[in-house]
Amino acid sequence: GKYGVVIKAHYKDPNQIISLNAKQNSFQNINELPLVALKKLVPQADKEIDGADSIPEANILKELNHQNIVSLKSVIESDIHQENNYLVLEYMDFDLYDIIISHKEINRVLTLPMIKCIFYQVLKGMKYLKDQRIIHRDIKPRNILIGKNGIVKIADFGCALKVPASENKVYTCF
Repeated sequence: GKYGVVIKAHYKDPNQIISLNAKQNSFQNINELPLVALKKLVPQADKEIDGADSIPEANILKELNHQNIVSLKSVIESDIHQENNYLVLEYMDFDLYDIIISHKEINRVLTLPMIKCIFYQVLKGMKYLKDQRIIHRDIKPRNILIGKNGIVKIADFGCALKVPASENKVYTCF
């Protein structure tokens, strides 16, 4: 995406990430380690980042704890020039876009109960964000993640904005 590239990786401990591209003979039982989504942050020329506390997406995700919001496991800062900063996020199996396309390719539609279940969980996540005074600003099928267990989570808070409680500014226009 615009603000980062996401890859699947195995999570060994908070200080060690093993990429799926790693050689199998380097690690024993790599497939037994839990999966995470590793988001490499793309530095923005107009924004200077000085440590994990100034990464806006990480700051917002640290505050959130809801079953329908993707969770942040860790932040990896590997270089002072912000060339290799990573967010370690909860891994989800699919995104809504891929599910819609896969159903279309086999001439099937999502059933009404499936649509209701997905939409209900998205609304629960959006309600939580509203209560936390956070505007996501990039809700789309690619940012709606779905696990094999049917749990739906809102992801990609790179464009999100935390609105101060005292502020009465208009942020959206219809």
